[in-house]
Amino acid sequence: GEMLQKWVRWLEVLRAEKVTRILAPHVSGRTLDVGCWNGEVASRLRHVDVIGIDVTIPPDPLVEVRVFDGTHLPFEAQSFDTVLCSTVLHHAKQPEQLLAEMARVGRKIVVFEDNVDRWWSLASTQGLHLITSRLHDMPYERAGFRTTAGWLDLFRRMGLRVTCTEFHGGTQPPWPLLRHTLFVLEPTADR
Repeated sequence: GEMLQKWVRWLEVLRAEKVTRILAPHVSGRTLDVGCWNGEVASRLRHVDVIGIDVTIPPDPLVEVRVFDGTHLPFEAQSFDTVLCSTVLHHAKQPEQLLAEMARVGRKIVVFEDNVDRWWSLASTQGLHLITSRLHDMPYERAGFRTTAGWLDLFRRMGLRVTCTEFHGGTQPPWPLLRHTLFVLEPTADR
């Protein structure tokens, strides 16, 4: 009921504030937030000019949100200083294609993903996704999760240079086992 909605909303705001503090030092200039949903995080990145893009227009967006097909970004090459992709890449039907597009339109890519390096992290992440998929009427998908080594291998194969890797816990209260990994990537010249 109403109490559950208020509690979920409070958790969403708390999470957005924590994630914003992690992402803010790595995000600069004109920024594209890929998979921004309602812009809860993007709206808090007040030091940059942010455009959001998602596969659907959410109810009550907090930033400008444009719709895309989940693969092709409708922007000119190198039109963003930073492309942000926060807990979204594991949902992509074609993550390689989406990464290639992010590298095409951005000079820097910041990826923030669920860390599933340990069995309990994977179980915790899958459990939370099962719950949130029901709350937000979204499909429940498990196939896109990768370990840190799996993400690093994908980035290397895509010709992306990793300039920073950070590990963060405590981003999703009250879900203490959920951890995240932040990757800062730059397209290489031979890409």
